[in-house]
Amino acid sequence: MKAFARAFAHKSVRSSTGIGLQASGAAPASGNTASDNFGGASQASAEVLEGMDSAFKDIVASDDVRGMLNAHIERLDDRASQYKNSSLDFCASKELWLCDEHEASLMALAWACAANVYDHGTEPQQDFEHAGTRLNVDWSLPASSLGAVKATTFTTYTPVLEALAASAPANYLIIAVKGSATKLDHVVNLNGEPREACELFLDDLIRITAHAGFLNSALELLPALSKQIEQILRDNPSTKLLFTGHSAGGATATLLYLAFRSRLVVRCPNAKFSCITFGCPPVVKALSQQDEDALSRITTHDNVINIMNEYDFITRADGAYFRSLIQLYQQVDDTPTTAIWALPSPGLQHVGAIVVLRTEIPRFDDGSDWQRNIDLSLSAWKLRPEDLAKLMFCRLSVHGRVAYQERIVQIEKGAFNGQNGWV
Repeated sequence: MKAFARAFAHKSVRSSTGIGLQASGAAPASGNTASDNFGGASQASAEVLEGMDSAFKDIVASDDVRGMLNAHIERLDDRASQYKNSSLDFCASKELWLCDEHEASLMALAWACAANVYDHGTEPQQDFEHAGTRLNVDWSLPASSLGAVKATTFTTYTPVLEALAASAPANYLIIAVKGSATKLDHVVNLNGEPREACELFLDDLIRITAHAGFLNSALELLPALSKQIEQILRDNPSTKLLFTGHSAGGATATLLYLAFRSRLVVRCPNAKFSCITFGCPPVVKALSQQDEDALSRITTHDNVINIMNEYDFITRADGAYFRSLIQLYQQVDDTPTTAIWALPSPGLQHVGAIVVLRTEIPRFDDGSDWQRNIDLSLSAWKLRPEDLAKLMFCRLSVHGRVAYQERIVQIEKGAFNGQNGWV
């Protein structure tokens, strides 16, 4: 790492490398998924090199490269915090997001599977526990060597009440896609230029573009997953399909949800579709208002939700947003706290409802020490896409699984929005 950084200490090296990366990224698409991902990542990396000259100089002057990188990330967050649109307080139209105990339990189930695929995504028949119940991974697919195929697991679950009330209970099939865990995963992430996604749909009722790297991953997964899902639906036509994932896994899961809904909603009328993601980056863009309206109708009907932590950088990270942050990083003037950083229109957006989780220090009327309370005060807010597009989130510390785990546990308990639990 240190040697790599020192190599980029000289501007001429960065410049020549950037030119080479741009040429690589501009090469015609090969039709090979891995080559396309590397080409797209090269183009994105060239833009970073062009915009981060001063940062490289500071990094190579330090004996602690990782520490200096973190310092630059914190510096960016500090700069962002000077602007009014760096937190939820800026969104006057936000609304409290409410759910019942069943919905919270379903969200927690999705999270349990999304987290489990990181630890046991390549081990078949691996049990894990959720809400006191042992769950079994019925089928799993390992990640490919070049990162195009993301590790995926199938977990079946029958809620206790449904099992008691119905002679043929409707099982949940939770399809969980693994997020970024290797350097090759980040190559897929960097291949973010939007690409027409007609391959996802069997008809042209909805036209979208999608993040090229995540689209490649979804298309690579489709054949293997189709065989398994169709067999499950033949055995139990009323199966409820729940797609989930954290971070890049959530983005790929979103595209898989759209693809399988298009393929199966007519053939399997008793099947239900839903998608719950955590810390998911923006992944699609509707080509027209008509397409956007059609997308909104099906995702509202199907219960499609994007759960994200306030300040989570990844939930805002598309190309236009990233280029804007480079401009913010390069800015040297002091900024008044009343200023608003003008963000460009997003190149990509989320699919479905947007729910932002906020933690705050709880207030106690009796003057007791808040530090004695284990949990921070948690609130959940529903935002419109146009509201999220105005917000500047710049932290990586709240993107990790630990941060999401803590908040989902509170929601499962009903300890959010001023409540201490379910009534």
